[in-house]
Amino acid sequence: VSTQSTWGEEMTGSLRQLTIVFEVDDIVALLCGVRAYTLAVDLCEANGRPTEPVLGSLARGCAMAQELVSWEATSPDCGRMWALLRTLVEELSAKSHGDHDCGYYKVVLVALLEIAPDSQPPSWLLNHLEKFDPNTLLHVYLSHNKVEAAAKLAATYLGSLEDRAPHSAPSAAVSGSTLDRVYCKVQELVREDRDQTPYPRQVVRLLDSKSGVLRKHPAA
Repeated sequence: VSTQSTWGEEMTGSLRQLTIVFEVDDIVALLCGVRAYTLAVDLCEANGRPTEPVLGSLARGCAMAQELVSWEATSPDCGRMWALLRTLVEELSAKSHGDHDCGYYKVVLVALLEIAPDSQPPSWLLNHLEKFDPNTLLHVYLSHNKVEAAAKLAATYLGSLEDRAPHSAPSAAVSGSTLDRVYCKVQELVREDRDQTPYPRQVVRLLDSKSGVLRKHPAA
């Protein structure tokens, strides 16, 4: 009887905990629905729930509220949403792994590209990823068919390697396998003649020389 009682208590406790988790998630979703994103983040942090869904919701809200192709604010309300998004990303990143953390930046970028794939994300978002995690940024670009953006970033990265002293490692490395993926995608563009500018062809020539560059500067 004692064993059955203990088992029943454990099951009751597990169900109660599961109910609490679902209630918190439901409340977070409601808060996001009424644009109370700061409260949603506070509730997540207080209950040990991930804050990434809140950032994703806010990013999608920013994209949907945007009336122009550029990412400049077109109304006071839209401007406040973009400002809040940047503030929350920076604050949560600083709390987690420091200012150089890129996890939240990636969450926001993916959300933006999913809802508005043809638009240009804000510079503060791209600049952070380019500086601290260009490898992840290249993967996101390729996953969302932003081949020319990936090619431009790869060319910039390889150009920076050529300017470095031999055997010195960059602060944020791009793997050789990632560069190979960019190279193959750009070659596809060139073969299909879908590029309207000479830029991808220039990137192909630059990536052709990547083996020698990477021998001097091994990537992660």
